[in-house]
Amino acid sequence: MTHADPAQAAAELVHNASGAFMQTQCLYTAAKLGVADALAAAGGAASAAELGEAVGAKPDQLERVLRFLVTMGIFDEPSRGIFANNAASELLRSNQPHSMKDMVLHLGFESYGGWSKLADAVRSSYPEDSFPLKDWTGGLDYWGWLNKHPEEATHFNRFMEANSAAMKPAILQGYDWSQHADATIADIGGSAGGMLGALLSEHRGMRGILFDRPPVIEEAHEVWAAAHPTIPIGDRIQLVGGDFFDSVPAADVYLLKHILHDWNDEDSVKILKTVRKAASPQSRILLCEVVLPEERLDNPAPLAVDLQMLVMCGSKERSAREWAALFQASGWELEAVVPLGVPTKHGIVVGRPV
Repeated sequence: MTHADPAQAAAELVHNASGAFMQTQCLYTAAKLGVADALAAAGGAASAAELGEAVGAKPDQLERVLRFLVTMGIFDEPSRGIFANNAASELLRSNQPHSMKDMVLHLGFESYGGWSKLADAVRSSYPEDSFPLKDWTGGLDYWGWLNKHPEEATHFNRFMEANSAAMKPAILQGYDWSQHADATIADIGGSAGGMLGALLSEHRGMRGILFDRPPVIEEAHEVWAAAHPTIPIGDRIQLVGGDFFDSVPAADVYLLKHILHDWNDEDSVKILKTVRKAASPQSRILLCEVVLPEERLDNPAPLAVDLQMLVMCGSKERSAREWAALFQASGWELEAVVPLGVPTKHGIVVGRPV
């Protein structure tokens, strides 16, 4: 492809984009089978036959998948039919720092299934009360589907915790938490508590409430105890299970990170009203969410997340104007939007009670 031939460049662009699903599914297959883990266990390199025996796969088919991944820069093939991990495939190993395996498993299975229904959802005849993933699951929303698929739920929860870890530096440094140094922070939908743990470690006068669905909180006890031994449960931190459509604990500051983008406007207003009911007149609500610019974007990252929300939850990312409208409908008003300076256009959307 050369810049002198725009027609060829356009054709290659469409060709590569239309076949990108092949990359997704080969990557998912390697992650699902645990190929990177098997290579690590084998001492660094193994034949397709050895890998097939280790992961329960047909050697010929597995070799074809791996050779394709090698062309993408994922795995190495130091000699014909012998495969080894590289920096990219190391990210597919289990229980490793910075592992991306759970993300690949989430995006390559249920997300992939939902995206296969996108064309139907865009049609004007599509039912208002449905969305692509719901079609793929046979009528269940994502949370109902996860309740029936505990293995996928574990992958999803780990993926969310990894996302939280990746965003943590921007959130800690991009917002002035010192103004809440002696406050009780309720992390609503806070998963295993990675973000809240970082805040309590940095601000010794701060107290925390980790709030999520009961199954998530059940797992979070063990995770918290291992990750934050100097902040024992019951000291400066409480772990509370519940449903944010029903009630949330009283707190000075409510942190909702990547929560409302999972819900349509009607349900988002219900959640915000639940929090407003528990809040005091001095409380603040902090939404860590994508804040979509009104102007054209060249970076697809925030728009890809927006479409992922459409597919998985029938929801969306929102602009500052749309966040202000949700606040107005639920007993809050927009106080500030603090950009976090990341490519996905995340910010802290601050609301105060009215």
